[in-house]
Amino acid sequence: MEDFFAYAVCFVQFSNERYELVLGINIKCYVYDDLFWKILNMAENINRKESLRANGAFACPALELKEIVYEIVNSDRLEELFSDAILEFKREVELFINKVRKEYGDFNSYILEQCDILDEKLLKNVGL
Repeated sequence: MEDFFAYAVCFVQFSNERYELVLGINIKCYVYDDLFWKILNMAENINRKESLRANGAFACPALELKEIVYEIVNSDRLEELFSDAILEFKREVELFINKVRKEYGDFNSYILEQCDILDEKLLKNVGL
C-alpha cells in the first residue's frame, strides 16, 4: 500500500469455550527490508517473493498496529467473517497511513516518537 508493506497474521484459536479468528495487523516502510538486506549482504532477497518481508528470518520487524478478535459463532458464515476481516485490515491500514502523514509527516518521524514498542531500537535505527 503506497510506500508501506502491510500484512496480517491470521489464525483461529479456542479460548473461553469458543472459537475465535484473530487478525494481527502489521506495517512497515517497504524500503526497510531493502536497507536491512543490503546491510546484511543479502540484497538478493529484494527480488524474492513478498512473503519473505512478512515472515522471513532476516526481515526488518514491523509495527503491530492492532489485533482484532472475531468470535466464530457460526461456521457456515466463515467466508463472510474472513471478508469482514479483510475489509477491516484495509480500513485500519488506510486510517493509520493517513494519520501518520497528517500528524507526523512520514513513518520514520512516527517511529522516532514511539516508546516501548516491540523492536524499538531496531526500528529506530533502520533507514533513519
